[in-house]
Amino acid sequence: MTAAIITIRELNQNTSSVIERLRDGIPLVVTKDGRPRARLIPYAPDDIETMRIEGRLQPARADTLPSSFEPLPASCDTDIDAAIGRADRDWL
Repeated sequence: MTAAIITIRELNQNTSSVIERLRDGIPLVVTKDGRPRARLIPYAPDDIETMRIEGRLQPARADTLPSSFEPLPASCDTDIDAAIGRADRDWL
């Protein structure tokens, strides 16, 4: 879809109608003195946000971690690849 062109003055004076155009899926280019200054695009939530809003996604809870889960100390000499491999095996 081709972007519609509006002036910065139109944006300032008619913000509500500009937002409605965006809601309708129309991208906009804002100009000042005839030169593009900004591009406004319609908001589109990503899949994760949509699932959260619809209640199909919930945050992880501590009681869902495997029983063998042991957080690594902030500073350690543990090989991170080996630690991840152990965690992966525990989840299977």
